[in-house]
Amino acid sequence: MKLLSSRLFLSFCFLEFLFAFVDASPGWRTRPRLKAHSFHSRQSTAWPPSGHDSNPTCADFNIGASDSGSATGSQVCVAVSGSNVIVTYPSGSWTYNEVHVNINPSSSSPPTGAPGQYNFNSQCSVGGGGSSASCTIPLSAIKTECPSIGCDETMNIITHADVNQGTGTGGGVQVGNAAGKYFNFKFKCPTTSSTSTTTTQPTTTTTQPVTRPLQRGPPRHHYDTSHDKYY
Repeated sequence: MKLLSSRLFLSFCFLEFLFAFVDASPGWRTRPRLKAHSFHSRQSTAWPPSGHDSNPTCADFNIGASDSGSATGSQVCVAVSGSNVIVTYPSGSWTYNEVHVNINPSSSSPPTGAPGQYNFNSQCSVGGGGSSASCTIPLSAIKTECPSIGCDETMNIITHADVNQGTGTGGGVQVGNAAGKYFNFKFKCPTTSSTSTTTTQPTTTTTQPVTRPLQRGPPRHHYDTSHDKYY
């Protein structure tokens, strides 16, 4: 009986000791790493442009007097392709002898001189025995000719042709008293996407240990072996 009472007393003491240390154990709470992504587009001001707003941009092609020519039902078109501006004249019942093109910023007036003096005539050619005509103008050449332009510039273009039926013109805005007409097209800047990332570092919160006093039964001052109990 004495041995059993001693074991019960020790078990009670051990449990109280264990509870005290469980309460004192630190708790760790870690907040997860947060990543916030935001995407935005930005326009580059670099040259060359990636294209233009309406690709291709076309205008009616007329044959006859520059101010009252008859519509052919066809169009002359300008497009940005790779590193070049391509001007394509329409095919029809006429035969091309030569074609003339001038390109300048819309901030300045188109030239009123003779079509043979236009700035990009040398990039134009006639093919198929006069059945077709086109111009391939490097963007670098346009930048050299117009150094102040940007990749989002609006441009004037005169498309003139010498054909067997007279004069061919594209566009509807008369260039003064000159033989040509012009229309507009606008370059478009390349657009790139950039990503900004905001990272929140993990935060660790530590719970300080809390200790409660070990509780025991009433004090035992004397053990009576004859009755197997404390007094």
